[in-house]
Amino acid sequence: MVLIYTTCRDIDEAKKIGELLVKNGLAACINTWTIESCYMWEGAVRCETEGALFIKTLESKIPDVENLIEQNHSYATP
Repeated sequence: MVLIYTTCRDIDEAKKIGELLVKNGLAACINTWTIESCYMWEGAVRCETEGALFIKTLESKIPDVENLIEQNHSYATP
């Protein structure tokens, strides 16, 4: 079992991607929660509310998990 962590635009996006992973047999279980993230953007610190997604899966499924996330994620770099 491996654990994958990513952040999403909001909790709704995290839930949508998580549910797709479970429905498609790519995750045994997912956890979502609302978080506050702070980061540097264009020379300034930005803080925003995002959705966190914790994915429990098998190592053999990582490429398919990454592919599904990339196809359904709003960020250019999830």
